[in-house]
Amino acid sequence: MAIIGVGINVLPLDVADAASGVAALVEIDPAASATRTLAIVAPALVAAVRRFESGGFAAFADRFAARDLLRGREIVGDANGGAVAGTASGVDGDGALWLDTASGRVRGDERGVAPAARPAGGITVLRVLLAALVVANLLFFAYTRGALDGVFGLRAAGDREPERLANQVRPRRSGCCPMTAAASAPPMSGPASRRRRSAPPMPTAVELVLASNLPAGAWTDTRGERTIGSRTEVTHSYRVANADAALAERLATLKLDLVGRGFSPCAKAADRPR
Repeated sequence: MAIIGVGINVLPLDVADAASGVAALVEIDPAASATRTLAIVAPALVAAVRRFESGGFAAFADRFAARDLLRGREIVGDANGGAVAGTASGVDGDGALWLDTASGRVRGDERGVAPAARPAGGITVLRVLLAALVVANLLFFAYTRGALDGVFGLRAAGDREPERLANQVRPRRSGCCPMTAAASAPPMSGPASRRRRSAPPMPTAVELVLASNLPAGAWTDTRGERTIGSRTEVTHSYRVANADAALAERLATLKLDLVGRGFSPCAKAADRPR
C-alpha cells in the first residue's frame, strides 16, 4: 500500500511568510471547488500510480523533461555529501538530478537545490554608472555657473545677450529708412535718361564700375541728405542723360554691385504727374 499526498490550492490562501504569491486553481477555473477538483484529479492519479508500479519513473521521464525548469540553469545542488555548483542537465531514470560541473557530471542526492549566486560584476557596473552620472551632473552644474569658462574653449553665457550687442561693429552705420521718407526724395528727370540710387558705403564701388564701363563724363552723381530723427541719411543718385540706343542697351545689362542691381529708366517729363 502507498500513501500519496497531493496538495492543490483550490481557493486563494493568505500565507504571511510566503516568499512569493500563492497560486490558486480558481485563477484559471473560476468554477473550481474541492469536490469537482477531486473528481477530475483522482482518475488520472490512479492511472499514473498503476503506470509507475509497472515502469517506475522512467515511464514519466519524457513528460518530466518537457517541464523541467531547472535544465540548463546554474544551480547549487547536493551531491557526494556536500553542496556542488554546476549546470542542471536533467534527471536519470530514477529521478535523480544530474549536474554538469567543472570536474565532470555528478549525480545529485535528494536533499534539494538552489539557484547559483549571481556574480558581483553586475553590482560593480551599476556602481560605476551611478558614479559617472553624479560626476556628469557636477560638471554640468559647474559649467552653468561659469566655473569652467576658458577651460574647454566654451563659455556658459554663450552667444546670447548682452554679449552680442557688445560685439557689434559700428551699429550706428545701419538703419531703416521709412517709406514716406523715400517717397519724398526729389525726382530725376530727362528724356531717355537712366539713374541708379544706392546707400553708403556703395558709392565708391559703384563709381569704379561706372568708370570702367562708361565713357568719361557720361554719368553724374547727385548727392542728397535727409535727417531722420537724430541721424542723417546720405543718398547718391547716378544719372546718364540723353543715352542713345547703344548706350541704353549697355546700361540695361550693366550690374553695379554683387546683388545684381543696375540702372532703371527715368520717368519721362510727359509721364510725371503734375
